[in-house]
Amino acid sequence: MLKQLLYSKNLCFHYALTPQINLMTKCTIIGRNGNMAKECLSFFGMDPEFNISANFHSTNPVSKRALSESDSQVVIDCSVGEVFLNNLETYLKANQVVVVISSGWYGDLEKVRGLVKKYQGRLFYADNYAIGSFLFKEIIKEACQLIKDQDFDISLLEKHHINKKDYPSAVALKIADIVIENTKKQQVKTFPNPESKVIQPEDFCISSYRVGSNSIDHEFYIASDYEDIKIAHSVRDRKAFMKGIKTAIEFVLTKPSGVYDMQDLIG
Repeated sequence: MLKQLLYSKNLCFHYALTPQINLMTKCTIIGRNGNMAKECLSFFGMDPEFNISANFHSTNPVSKRALSESDSQVVIDCSVGEVFLNNLETYLKANQVVVVISSGWYGDLEKVRGLVKKYQGRLFYADNYAIGSFLFKEIIKEACQLIKDQDFDISLLEKHHINKKDYPSAVALKIADIVIENTKKQQVKTFPNPESKVIQPEDFCISSYRVGSNSIDHEFYIASDYEDIKIAHSVRDRKAFMKGIKTAIEFVLTKPSGVYDMQDLIG
C-alpha cells in the first residue's frame, strides 16, 4: 500500500508536477501576527506566480466589499478556528476560493460543508499542509492494522512551540481517529489533563508539550514488553507547509465546487 501511495499517479501529478497557472494568482491572507500568517506573507509575497491583493487582520477586518475591491481569487485563512467560522460566509459571498490553515473548527465541518454547498464555493483544508505529515498518518494507519491483534501498546507524543494555543494538535487528533478506527483502543486520554491520571488498556494516550519557538514534532510509539518502534515526523522549516499550501491552491483552483482535503490531493 505504501509503495502504491508513494508512487501514485496522483502524488506525482499534484506534487511533483503541479498544474501550471498561466496568470498570476491573486490571494488574500487573513492574519498578520501568527507564525503561519507571517510565513504566508513572506512566501507568497516573493513567489512570482502569486500576488497578495490584501491582508486582513484584527485591526483591519475583512468584508465582502473589501474582498471584491481587492480583486482577490483565493483567501488563505491563517486566523483561528472561531474567526474562520465567523468569516467563511463573507469569503464565499465574495466568490473566493478558500484555503484554510487555521484549526480548532473541525467539530463544525458539516456546517462548513453546508455553507460551501449553499454558495457553490470551493474550500480546501488540512490539519497539516506538509506532504510528509500526510504520509506519516498513512504509515501509522497501516501500522495500526498490522498490530491490531498483536501484543503491542501505542501512544503519541506531540511537541509544538510555546505560542500554539490548542492541544492536542489537529494532527494528533486525526491520528487518534485513525487509532480508534483501526485498533482495539476505544478512547483517547490527553496529557496534561488532571482527569487522565488512570490509564486503562483501552486508552490511547496523547502527550502534548509546548516548548521553544519553532518545535513541530509528532512521535508515534509502538511498544511491547521486549521491543519498541517509533514512527516520527518533524518539520525542520515552515517552507514544508508553504509548498503544501501552494500545491493545494493550484489543485483546488482546477476543481468544481466542493470541500477538499489532502486525501483528495494525494490519496
